[in-house]
Amino acid sequence: MGYRRYLRDGGTVPRSTLSMRRKRAQQKAARNILLQRNVSALSEPAVTGTEGTSFQQPSNDHNMEISVNEDCARSVNVEPLCNLNETEKQVSKSLQGDVSSSESEVQSVSAKNDFEESEALLCENVQCGAQPDSHENPSNIKKNLTSRLCECLDTTAGDIVYMCLAMGLRHNLTWVAIEDMLKMFSTIYDNPEIPQSKKSLFKILNSSDQDLTYHVFCSVCEIALGVRQGGKCSVKCYLCSECSDDWKEDQLKCKNCDIILGKVDNGKVFMNCQECKRSTNAQSPSNFFVSLSLEKQFQAALKDNAIADLVLSHRFSRKKSNPDALEDIYDGEEYQKHFKNGGILSFPQNFSYSFNTDGISTGKSTCKTMWPIYVNINELHYKLRAQNKFLSGLYVGKKDPNQLVFLQPFVNEANKLSTEGFKWQHHGNEVISKAIPLCAVLDSVARAPVLSMQTFHAFYGCTYCYQEQERTAPRKRRFEILAEPAALRTPESTYQDALIAYEKRDLPKPEDRVHRGVKGPSVNMGLLYFNLIWGFAIDYMHAVLLGIVKTHMKLIFEASRRKYWLDVTERTAIDDIYKSIDERLLSIKPPTGITRVPRSISMWKCWKASEWRSWLLFYCIPCLCGLIKDKYIVHISLLSRAVSLLLQSSVTLGEVDEAHNLLMEYCRLFHKYFDVQDTIYNLHLLTHLKQSVLCHGPLWTANAFCYEGQNRHILQLFTSPKNVLYQIVRRFNLYSSMPTLCDQFVSSYNALEFSENLLERRLSRVVQLTNGILIGKAHQVNATNEMDQLLFSKCNIHFKDCKAYKRMLFKGMRITSSEYSKGKENNDSYVMCASGSILCVKYILLLPNASTMLFGNKIIKSKRLIVDHWKVQVEHVRAVKREGDFMLVSPDEVTCQCIFLHISGDSQYVTYLPSGCNGD
Repeated sequence: MGYRRYLRDGGTVPRSTLSMRRKRAQQKAARNILLQRNVSALSEPAVTGTEGTSFQQPSNDHNMEISVNEDCARSVNVEPLCNLNETEKQVSKSLQGDVSSSESEVQSVSAKNDFEESEALLCENVQCGAQPDSHENPSNIKKNLTSRLCECLDTTAGDIVYMCLAMGLRHNLTWVAIEDMLKMFSTIYDNPEIPQSKKSLFKILNSSDQDLTYHVFCSVCEIALGVRQGGKCSVKCYLCSECSDDWKEDQLKCKNCDIILGKVDNGKVFMNCQECKRSTNAQSPSNFFVSLSLEKQFQAALKDNAIADLVLSHRFSRKKSNPDALEDIYDGEEYQKHFKNGGILSFPQNFSYSFNTDGISTGKSTCKTMWPIYVNINELHYKLRAQNKFLSGLYVGKKDPNQLVFLQPFVNEANKLSTEGFKWQHHGNEVISKAIPLCAVLDSVARAPVLSMQTFHAFYGCTYCYQEQERTAPRKRRFEILAEPAALRTPESTYQDALIAYEKRDLPKPEDRVHRGVKGPSVNMGLLYFNLIWGFAIDYMHAVLLGIVKTHMKLIFEASRRKYWLDVTERTAIDDIYKSIDERLLSIKPPTGITRVPRSISMWKCWKASEWRSWLLFYCIPCLCGLIKDKYIVHISLLSRAVSLLLQSSVTLGEVDEAHNLLMEYCRLFHKYFDVQDTIYNLHLLTHLKQSVLCHGPLWTANAFCYEGQNRHILQLFTSPKNVLYQIVRRFNLYSSMPTLCDQFVSSYNALEFSENLLERRLSRVVQLTNGILIGKAHQVNATNEMDQLLFSKCNIHFKDCKAYKRMLFKGMRITSSEYSKGKENNDSYVMCASGSILCVKYILLLPNASTMLFGNKIIKSKRLIVDHWKVQVEHVRAVKREGDFMLVSPDEVTCQCIFLHISGDSQYVTYLPSGCNGD
């Protein structure tokens, strides 16, 4: 037995033992110094430890606290011995020489006990989540960032930091890449003030998680156990429903019930589940989700005076083209219910918002799913609503979350915002605003669990009515569209259904625990000001485009060719039909307002929702005419015309009724032309589309296009498959504070211009005017006498006195000349005027008085409709007869862009672009 033989024989202590003791003494002394300086712990143990390693050396999900302690230990080991006080130096010196066995043993045991005591205290502080204060004041660090890098430059260290963050945001760079850029600039300018690590970068950014709340739940029972916020862990008692956060002796007991709610083991916090008697690791990302403060995000957004002014005045100052029409969400029944008769939304300082949640796959090779909760303010312009979205909650796990637990924090904060409100500053005045949830945009898959209802496959599968599905085959059901309309669900009836289902919760069979499709109480039943049934708008992106239109074309393309197509024999291959359609489809040049150019019809299974929208509204009728039988052209035209009516910028009640009748006829013919088992739930939703439009306005006001676009940005916020949740919330918080960081760090104009060009991609050569922005170089026009006479008669100016441009931005539209559009994938030269005339723009003229005019040819439309049937008259797609006389119009007269479809041969068509289709 050679272990510690020197203790018995009185020999010399080995060098390795002395080295280990010296190291422990240094660690103990350094930790005591930290504790004496009242530095409790790191402010974000889990996030800093995990996310920091996720970009460089990913660590185990269950060892987050340990990774933090290792980082802390590394920082302590480099502290020189000269920084210790005299007592600590003596302890260290006594360990450097030979010591007797008894003294060595006593000192070793004493040092070990002191070390373990300080280690336990540090672990306790780490779990509480405090962060050691820096030796240097953060304000002094920021002051150093404002100093110029060189006497010959205006650029400061703060400019470098902000530009590197802007590069990371624009190009989705990892933290390692951002650190390398900072090190590069620090090396070039030999400036130590530029942070060279993520830790020092976060220190000057004051990045903290005080506005984040981590909600811990049991992974087996899926019930809420407690929360972690600001580093403090509080656990909810299952008996008295009170939360406790007073940890004593590594245990937490309920103040009222005196039962153990949690414990600390090796620096890890475990919360006890009283249902399954399991202990849940509160630091494991698979056992919690995150909620972000909506109040803080609203306050940050309202610091922008432009956004604040719109929230306070836009709904009151907007100009309607028809006072009785539906032109935005403000005209819907749900908004008017809270606006009329002195409702909460009749006060300018109060506003409403819409929210969305849905599952997203985090990658092709991973089984994890992500559920974000998005929020956007309804009182902004439609385009600004899509650009200003807030993240209220985020869940990442291997299975879908329990909506009763996941949505509860959102409901709690929503009720607080709608009853107590929040304070913010506007032009130096304090404003107290209340925000209410008005509309939820969810697809059918997500809407059912959020409402605690059965999915659309069940007998009572509709979340809007009580119609039962009919059994068509074993394990197959369908809705009878032609049957008498069933009774509609109401919040009151749904609440009664939930009570009955709750009373039957102990029945042995799962199907017996459900009452009329309701499984039990929903968390949204406690959401104030929110309509439990019609607060959920029908998302036409999923229900109509990805649901009905895709299914309709699938049935046509995959069925018997003789049934639907003209002049088709058994020898005619489907590839020949695809080729004929592609000759027409691929020749179309849509405007840039349509984000995707046409793809081959053979790739229809891969089409996105925006492509199905373009196919339904603009392409399908011209591309299928002459290839498919007329009755099937009429059938798809019913749906195309109805959706185009409901996507207009102004929809009258008569047009809503017309669209509803067209949809009912479409459903009737769907039953007639296709098999019974092909009837889908989305077809049944068409019967409720009218009521959804009446409640929330045209289809473009409440759809999932803007949220699906935000999903792509969220997925770009993580670069490692480990600790995805931490990475996303950290980057989201950081990049959301970019405007505030700009005010703090950016000093030079060049840095500000670089960052704006990088993030907003501004054009380098523009002419800013009162009624638009001209792009590119100006040129002169060799005008004919007829052209010059028209311009002189309208503006009293000759062409030689004007400058012509090829591109222009106006009211969010991109207008180009017909010459510029040649050879390009997009064509922005066709616009519609307020008079209903369509203009093909030849020149964009800049007059001497700094005003602009559009010069071109008028498009003469054929009086004969492309589909003129007693069931439907297609007026939104018109055949083109020829180009007419010259026209001269002001950009102010332009209402929307148009799509010119030059089909093979002499067939030409033109259609307008509804406001809801201009961009996604």
